[in-house]
Amino acid sequence: MGWKNPTEIAELRVNGMPYRDWTAVTVVDDTDQANPYFSFECTEFSPTPVSFAAMQIAPGDKCEIMLGGKLALTGFVMERQVGYAGKEHSILISGTSTTYNTAISSIKPDTNGNYDGMSLEQLAKKAAGYHGVNVKTIGKIPGKVFKELQHNPGELTYNFIERACRMRDVKLGSDALGNLLLIGDHDANPVGELIEGKNILRASCVIRDTHFYERHFSIGNGASHDDKNMDPANKNVGEAPGKGKRPVWWIDFIDIPTADKQEYQWRADTSRRVFEGSEVQANITVQGWVQGNGDLWKARETYHVKSPMLILDNNLTCKKVTYDQRDGAGTTTTLEMVNPLYMKAHAPFAKPASGDTPVVKTSGDPGKSVFDAGTTPIVGTTPDQKGPLG
Repeated sequence: MGWKNPTEIAELRVNGMPYRDWTAVTVVDDTDQANPYFSFECTEFSPTPVSFAAMQIAPGDKCEIMLGGKLALTGFVMERQVGYAGKEHSILISGTSTTYNTAISSIKPDTNGNYDGMSLEQLAKKAAGYHGVNVKTIGKIPGKVFKELQHNPGELTYNFIERACRMRDVKLGSDALGNLLLIGDHDANPVGELIEGKNILRASCVIRDTHFYERHFSIGNGASHDDKNMDPANKNVGEAPGKGKRPVWWIDFIDIPTADKQEYQWRADTSRRVFEGSEVQANITVQGWVQGNGDLWKARETYHVKSPMLILDNNLTCKKVTYDQRDGAGTTTTLEMVNPLYMKAHAPFAKPASGDTPVVKTSGDPGKSVFDAGTTPIVGTTPDQKGPLG
């Protein structure tokens, strides 16, 4: 099928050669994963595969993906599948970005494994740099160095960096341009809207408090030396208050020896952020790939979601975006939206009703739900008519 709308044209550029007219396209950018991925499929019904002869695409080829004229992903081809039966011929090209290397490779074996005295950013750049992967920071991340830090034998590079991130309450992720991301506290004002009855094609939402704890603890052993008494070196605790109302607690054991109280605090904060940031998960599908302002819908951006059916009128952050196109189903974008807290984003939450004083909550407020709006109920018109999230 030939897509005539310029904003719905998917182009796979391999070694500078553009390929279009695909019958199925999927591009996924998931911040939780070490790498984005894509698949392009073309099916022909003719005695001779006219287009396939020109598709000199092989695993290892560098590529770029353009969606609606906008750069959506850079990486390389990992797999080529070709099949035919009678007059039907099909080809599937799939691939990912260079950050994939950090997810499948152990840290370079000829290094001594010592990252003592390095900050999180320094160690991430060193470890990822062996694979030719760039590291970017978003927001503010702690510059405090690790007094003692070594990777485990055979440990995957991505896992090692993620383990260090938990000790700084920094979220590790990747983008679609081949960068690993160290995500710290950052402002995230909405850059667009997702509104029921306007641009939301379909949606689903899960709201949960399955892992709301009264307290989050981190415990561990300090690195014992001759100049340090063994007893205080092995009594280290970090604590972060949660918003859980049930008598339940979460304890993380730290596998990096340290006696630094701040590191225990960051680890407890990480636990709280991950659990409470998972309070809401909304999957929202819109028509097309491009917003009204001409930009692609993107992961890691914050959008205002207004949907009475989902009882949402909140600013949420996109954790994962899936661009899709196929014959008979059209062109769509699906955004997985989460509490901004999960992404270390600080954004105003619920909008007050007309005439009310604006109430701004940030994702850094441990005692408030994404749905808290002061005296303004999310559902219902009076305090006595609040819905289940009131």
